Amino acid sequence: AESSVIVTRSDRQRLPVAIDGDKELRLFRDEFLYLQGGLGTTEPDVNSPRCVSVTGEVTYTWQQVVDGDDAPHVVDFENGGSVDQGGGQQPYLYIRAGILRPGVKYTFRLRGTGSAGASGFVNGHDMITVTVKERNLVAKIAGCDRTIDVNGPSVTLDALTSFDPDTREHSLVGVGERTIQTLFRWTCVTYPVGNPSSAGPCMQKSAVSEALSIAPQMQVPAGDMTVGNIYEFTVDLSALSVYSGVKKASATVSIEPVDSPIPQVSI
Repeated sequence: AESSVIVTRSDRQRLPVAIDGDKELRLFRDEFLYLQGGLGTTEPDVNSPRCVSVTGEVTYTWQQVVDGDDAPHVVDFENGGSVDQGGGQQPYLYIRAGILRPGVKYTFRLRGTGSAGASGFVNGHDMITVTVKERNLVAKIAGCDRTIDVNGPSVTLDALTSFDPDTREHSLVGVGERTIQTLFRWTCVTYPVGNPSSAGPCMQKSAVSEALSIAPQMQVPAGDMTVGNIYEFTVDLSALSVYSGVKKASATVSIEPVDSPIPQVSI
C-alpha cells in the first residue's frame, strides 16, 4: 500500500532584519557602495514566519551571496582597505569605489541573531542586489572654436585632455589599468560661412586632409584652408574595456580662417 507524509509548516519565528532603501541598486564603477540596516518595522505577510521582539543586543553579519557562476567575482571582506563593516544597532557595509566590477550582479545579505527570551535565539536576514556599469569616455579638444590667420603658422589640435572616468589615473595615453588601448581618429568637414547644411569632407588631397591622423594631437596647416569657409574637426575616441567592451566618445572644434592678422590683445 502506498504511504503519504503530510508536512505542516511550523510556527517559526524570525528577526525583522531589513536593509534600508531599494532592494536593487545600480552604481557606476567610480562610485562607492554604502548600505545600512537593522531591525525593520514592516509586518510580515501571512505566509512569512512571525517576527518577535528581542532582548539585549543583536549581532549582525554582512555576507556576499554567491550562487554558482552568477557572481564570479567574490568581494574580499577581510581587506579593511576595501570593505568596512559596522556592528551595533545600525550595521553598515562600505565598499570602496572600483572594487565592484561592471557586468557582475552582486547579492549582499545582512543577517541578524538575537535573543528572544524563553524562545531562545532567533535569526533574520535581508538581501539586496547591486549591479555596476561603466561610464563613457570623455572627449575634449583643448581650446574652443576659433578664428585664425590664414597666413599664420600651423594650428595644433590637442585631445590629450580627454579621459576615462573609470580608470584610476583617468589618462587615455598608453595602456591603463582597465582600458586596454585608446584610439584617436580625426575627421574634418568644411562648408561656406553661414551655410552648414552644405558641409562636405575636406579636400582629399589637401594638406589639411593629410594631417588627419590617429594620434591625440595633430597639426593643421593654416595656409591650406580657404578663406570664407568653416572647418570642423572632430576627434572620435574608442577604447576597449576589459569589462564592458568598446567605449566611445567624440568632440568637435570649429576653425575659421581669415585673410588678415588677428588683433593681439594685451592685458
